[in-house]
Amino acid sequence: MEFEDPQDFLEIIQHFGRLPQLDFHVERCLDRLGQIAPMQVIDFIEQRITIAYEREAQERRYEPVPFQFARAMESIRESEEYPDVLRRVRNWMLRENFWFRWEAPYVLKAIAGGLDKTLYAVLTEWVESDEVEKLRATATILREFNEGDAFYKLSREIIRRTDDRKVLGEVEGAISSTPGVISGFVSFYQKRLEAISPWLEDEYLRVRLFARRMVDLLQSMIEREQAEEEWERRSWL
Repeated sequence: MEFEDPQDFLEIIQHFGRLPQLDFHVERCLDRLGQIAPMQVIDFIEQRITIAYEREAQERRYEPVPFQFARAMESIRESEEYPDVLRRVRNWMLRENFWFRWEAPYVLKAIAGGLDKTLYAVLTEWVESDEVEKLRATATILREFNEGDAFYKLSREIIRRTDDRKVLGEVEGAISSTPGVISGFVSFYQKRLEAISPWLEDEYLRVRLFARRMVDLLQSMIEREQAEEEWERRSWL
């Protein structure tokens, strides 16, 4: 359908907010909305998260964000508003409402697809603030983007700026967790170990100390996985 007035389309989209689940047709509408008004897509998602919070108290089934619909966010990446959209979702991490803090990393992943240059710059703004709350929030977000050079670079930057245990715990969790489905845990942990090992000789003491703990942890995880694999192999003989 063609709309002479884009506002008519925006008003129709608002009525989708209370749908328990979103399908392919809504995905197409969100993609079109992203071309017209990227921030309106975030308005729509915020509306659904708020409704999810309300319905949770009423024990009703409701899926606030269609994460499988990443294609609906592609138009946002091509918009001039893309950095501001990322900042707006990033800022959910400072809200009191748990639901927004919970959904923020996943929504960022749906919008950005990965830790691209723009998202990296947006997260760096918080890292360079040196505010513990923002450092911890950034580390939490990185759990959804925990692979590649940009991930390790940003993680190191967080580590060198704080001794806060909760922040470092989030970074450790991001490094320890797997980025989706993997073929084998031993090879995965070995690759993590290879990426972290250079930090043992880093110029910053905080980074060296963190690396020592992380290397020890990864080595113990490798040994455990190898032992389990050996036990499974023997059990099949």
